[in-house]
Amino acid sequence: MTVTLLLLLFQMQPSIAERIYPISGLETRISNLPALLQMQYDQQFGDANASPAKIRAFSAMKKAFKVDSLRRDSETWFKNHIHPEFGTDVATWVTDSTTASMMRTLNEPLSQELVNAMETFFIAEDNVPTPERIQVLIKLDERMRTSEIEAMVIVNVYLSFVTVMGEFLPEEDRISDEDVPEIAHLMHMDLYEAYQGANLGRLAYLLRDVSDKDIDAFSARFATPEGMWFVDLGKTTTEHMLEEIGKRIDRNL
Repeated sequence: MTVTLLLLLFQMQPSIAERIYPISGLETRISNLPALLQMQYDQQFGDANASPAKIRAFSAMKKAFKVDSLRRDSETWFKNHIHPEFGTDVATWVTDSTTASMMRTLNEPLSQELVNAMETFFIAEDNVPTPERIQVLIKLDERMRTSEIEAMVIVNVYLSFVTVMGEFLPEEDRISDEDVPEIAHLMHMDLYEAYQGANLGRLAYLLRDVSDKDIDAFSARFATPEGMWFVDLGKTTTEHMLEEIGKRIDRNL
């Protein structure tokens, strides 16, 4: 085999970032962000007639939340922050069929169909998780920092919304710039607890056929240095996306 062909085959191999990005859950988060923004608008304004100024302000926000822009921000940051050693370790998870299958399961978007299936499933008393099972799921959620990161996302979307749309909100719903840090902290604590409760129900359903032993073995991956790095990369990538959203809003207004 010639050197040229070897080089070509090497270049065709997916990079570490390309191998581990699909299991990061970032694509699911990206697809949820525009819906979170729209939900915030609907909750605050409903179907009330909108003034031209309100339409312009919200249009600027929606442009900043376009999926293509979010994906570009996410993929670029993720690729540029791959740890050479830890990234290689995490890439080996992709070849582990059990781990890859578990990650695909956990990254399933929270659709209305999934919510309906969960409600039906938990009607049966035998399907309600035991306290011991809940502790296993809590450990998994905390190691993956799922509820923590999603609470952060919701808080940021809300604060971005009230900052941009504040002039159209009732006086009592407006937030001054100096109050944002404290409100963000208090909201995050409240939302984390609420979101974790909902997320544990989701985990209990999605992993209903997986044993405690297998969940613990999967969870242990995220307690390793490479696992913690991987989770942290997902968090910092999300933070970067949120920062870029703010910059685009400023440019669009």
